[in-house]
This record gives sequence, structure tokens and C-alpha cells, in this order.
Amino acid sequence: MCKGGKREPVEPFSPASAGWFARCTGYVGLTVRRSSLVLEASGLLLSPAMGLLPDEARGLPPPGIVNRNSVWVGFMGWLTVLLDNALNRRPPLRAGVHRQLLLTSAGWFLGYHLTKRENYINAREDTDLIGYMKLHPEDFKEPEKKTYAEVLEDFHPIR
Repeated sequence: MCKGGKREPVEPFSPASAGWFARCTGYVGLTVRRSSLVLEASGLLLSPAMGLLPDEARGLPPPGIVNRNSVWVGFMGWLTVLLDNALNRRPPLRAGVHRQLLLTSAGWFLGYHLTKRENYINAREDTDLIGYMKLHPEDFKEPEKKTYAEVLEDFHPIR
């Protein structure tokens, strides 16, 4: 969408398929928060989650099957069934085990794809920030190194 709002046809898994930012600026790297991984556009494949993620999310590694969102949303699905059983005066743990499994697994699936979307949004934000830092290096100068003696005040004990 660089020139005139039109997408150029690109080959899958090429550096040009990294997304609009890479095509417009030439910067190909994506980063993922909560890890120090910097990933160039490569052959890793992530299917877009239910149409919520664009094609440029394919360059990110998939999140782990067990993550905080999957566990939390799956647990909330299970608690929903337990609450429904309790409100309808059924034994909470023994009634509707099939519904417990269904809502737990549906919540786990939803949590996994929420994590995928969160990773994509964080990577897109990091890519934009890194690109801005590369375009404006005068705003991001290396700070001069100081010794501890220059940072700390002199210590004079009072007795």
C-alpha cells in the first residue's frame, strides 16, 4: 500500500512479504516482546487467527500452547459452566461434564489466538518504533557513560 494505496503482488515467505512497513521503508525485522528474539522475515508460517491478523503476522513465531491468556480464558470458561450448574441447582462438578470440556477448550482456543494477536500488535509497535529510531538517530543519542563516583554523592557518616 505504499504507492497509490495498491498492494504489490509478493511471493510468500520472501522479505518483500514482511508487510507494508518493510515495503515502504526497507526495514524487514520484527521483534517480539517478552523475549529478546529479533526475527527477520523468514519461512515461519502462522495462519491468521480467524481473520483477525493480517498476512504480515506470518513472520512471527507461534506462542506456546500453554500461556497466560489460554489458561485464564479456559479457566473462566470452566468456571462459567460451574456457575451455571450451581445457579440451576445441579451438582456443579458432576453435571454437564461435556459442557465443562467444551467451554474450557473453547476458552483455551480463544486465549491462544488472543496471545497471537497481542504478539502481533507488540511486534508491529516495536517495528514502528525501531524504524522511527533509525530515521531519527539525532533524537536517540547514546548517553555518555558515567562512573559510580560521578553518579553517587559523597558519603559522610554522622556519629
